[in-house]
Amino acid sequence: MAVTGSAVLKKLTELEIRYRVALENSKQLLYDFNLKTGRIVWSGNISSVAGYSPAEFIDCDLARWEKLIHPDDRKLAAKLLAKAIKTRTKYHIEYRFRRKNGQYAFIEDAGVLVDKQRMVGTMNDVSQLKEKINQLERFNDLMVGRELKMVELKEKIRALTGKAKVAPKAKADLGRTSLKKWWPWKKMLFGN
Repeated sequence: MAVTGSAVLKKLTELEIRYRVALENSKQLLYDFNLKTGRIVWSGNISSVAGYSPAEFIDCDLARWEKLIHPDDRKLAAKLLAKAIKTRTKYHIEYRFRRKNGQYAFIEDAGVLVDKQRMVGTMNDVSQLKEKINQLERFNDLMVGRELKMVELKEKIRALTGKAKVAPKAKADLGRTSLKKWWPWKKMLFGN
């Protein structure tokens, strides 16, 4: 079966449409960075990630991209980019990126050099994931604090009833460990 140029073109067009639709409906930007000129070609869900329209973001070159990175993260982002280019290794970092409305989004940026003059990569908005992680950490801190209070109360009860105390090391370790790691020891320490 012979493959014609029009069949190949049709297949490539279909693939490009699927790829573009998937990318535009994600929380990602795709960039194609020209190392020689500093020009960056952007595609993907620009409005969702950066808050700009594609027309507003089209002129976002290397200098503007750096200015949009949070001042506390900018130096490391630039340093890691320079290192990736110099050593021809992957670029991967998480930083805060200023959106059009002035708020910062947490971005996971990953790029690879495809040749001597070009890096292609993605900027993925991980703000919701970071917020969920922070919520879980706060919950864990509350639970560990609650368990520490229970240890103190159990010690008071044992002191009043004359039973043995909880080992000081176990109590000290409880404050340094996550609830998940400590939970199996609860039954051994308290008998419940």
